[in-house]
Amino acid sequence: MGFQLSPGVEIKEFDFTNIIPAVSASAGAYAGRFVWGPVDEILTISSENELKSVFGKPNDDNAAGWFAAANFLSYGNNLKVVRVVDEATATNAGAGGSGGVTGYIANEQAWENSAQAVGFIAKYPGALGNAIAVYTYSLAADHSETTGTDIYTDTELRFSDIFDRAPNSVEGLGADQLTGGSSWAHDNGVYGDEINLCVIDRTGAISGVANTVLEKFEGVSLFPGAKKPDGASNYIRTVINNGSQYIWMGKEITISGETIDDVITLATKTPATIAGETPTDGYQLTGGSDGSAPSGGDYFSTDGTRGYGLFLDAEQVDISLLLLGAPIGAGADTSGTHTTLAKNIVQQIAEKRKDCVAFVSAPYTNIFDQSNAGLVTDRLIEWRNAPAGASYADTKFNVSSSYAVLDSGWKYQYDPYNDKYRWVPLNGDTAGLCAQTDSDRDPWYSPAGYNRGQIKRVVKLAYNPNKTQRDELYQSGINPVVSFPGQGTVLFGDKTALAKPSAFDRINVRRLFIVLEKAIATASKFQLFEFNDEFTRASFVSLVEPFLRDVQGRRGLIDFKVVCDATNNTPEVIDSNRFVADIYIKPARSINFITLNFVATRTGVDFSEVAGGF
Repeated sequence: MGFQLSPGVEIKEFDFTNIIPAVSASAGAYAGRFVWGPVDEILTISSENELKSVFGKPNDDNAAGWFAAANFLSYGNNLKVVRVVDEATATNAGAGGSGGVTGYIANEQAWENSAQAVGFIAKYPGALGNAIAVYTYSLAADHSETTGTDIYTDTELRFSDIFDRAPNSVEGLGADQLTGGSSWAHDNGVYGDEINLCVIDRTGAISGVANTVLEKFEGVSLFPGAKKPDGASNYIRTVINNGSQYIWMGKEITISGETIDDVITLATKTPATIAGETPTDGYQLTGGSDGSAPSGGDYFSTDGTRGYGLFLDAEQVDISLLLLGAPIGAGADTSGTHTTLAKNIVQQIAEKRKDCVAFVSAPYTNIFDQSNAGLVTDRLIEWRNAPAGASYADTKFNVSSSYAVLDSGWKYQYDPYNDKYRWVPLNGDTAGLCAQTDSDRDPWYSPAGYNRGQIKRVVKLAYNPNKTQRDELYQSGINPVVSFPGQGTVLFGDKTALAKPSAFDRINVRRLFIVLEKAIATASKFQLFEFNDEFTRASFVSLVEPFLRDVQGRRGLIDFKVVCDATNNTPEVIDSNRFVADIYIKPARSINFITLNFVATRTGVDFSEVAGGF
């Protein structure tokens, strides 16, 4: 404490109100194949409609994984999604000089780092970009508003139908001056700069209706320095690149033969020109491609730049439930892409982060071939356990981990976007049940059973195990999903993929410890750089114990003990600048087996004589 040098009153504040914070336990994570949207960038999605809006509708190539993500969102409302593409073959559509850029522009950061080729480029890679057309309308080019110039020669869609007005005619300009100038241009002694631009879905692939106006930009300027009345940029390239959901605008547009970047004095220059500015042809974007099916490297990179690799850093991305989806759709895992990715998200992400659980389904064709339905149990158990001597590279799972949850298969569900039925893996549903349990109860409740384990959107199961088969599956750590007549389809197991007998072979126990560890670790950061003395240790205990009592009161644990004193913070520990706390937990267990003993007695027997005697 400082010393006062003269009489006075000094006020100091000390904050001892630290608490254990609430932590997210319901945030899902998924990386998969989509037809639109940024690539290798995490976006938080809250509903199936938002998933469709941002990443496009499902198709035959991605439906299994798309619906795994959508199914999760039918139980929870927080899914962090990453789009993956084959980096060797995916391309963005382009027009007006770009034609379809070399390689692909993945996202906004990639655009900023790119050469930003000539003309207009689809915002994201994919064949969907080929549906886009861009049309411009400038009064300086003498397109008549009164005649309502057609933007399609074979339709009645006209600029006058899209925009409320023609580009401005600035008041005060003399008859010898060109119209079509913005107020900014007039103030700066230039003219003819204003333009209207619209983005059209010419085929209907995006909106569902051909020639739908997707976006319109009214009264933007062709001068780089143009400003709106509020001071914001009104330059067409800035407005488009900051505001469009569908296109980028390249920088190599010219002003009197000079590139925009070379223009210094705007007042002496005529406006930028957009080559081919004719309403009847516009700019038809072409050359976009979804590319080949993404490879394992596209789905996961250990450097943290691609696919699931973006979820590696627990300090940067908060997730709890990791969905495998269906990286190869409902096909055969002949190359091991599905199984290797399943191992990676368990061993390289969940086990290293230690704050999330991976949810995995076996590959469809390998296991659930309907022509050999009677062998499903054996094939599924073999895939899970692997034959003796199997290596990591084999197409067998062969992983023991409390940070993984395996389900028993796939379900058949309706695809309303394409009016057909699809086979979809159940890992999105099992993860979703955990998210729903978090909302309805707490993470330490089991997500299985008739009360909390009802699976949605099921027409039929690829594999509906009977009691004998369920016994075999459960011994291998595979959670059966079962359709019971009149009782729905239910997750009928709550095991993790941990092979050895342990409290952590149950989903609710693993998730209980994730919540406890995550919350207490977050609060413990505020002990860093404090003194390791009795005051700090007592403060820590008084912080943790009320939190654990609250969890105990909410049925998460049976008993606990916190030890943080001189017994585990010895002089050697203190001298090494460490701080040790031992937290003992007796977790609550879910009921997996029920025994009901019915005992018949003679009429004259007192129940107290026989109770407990069998």
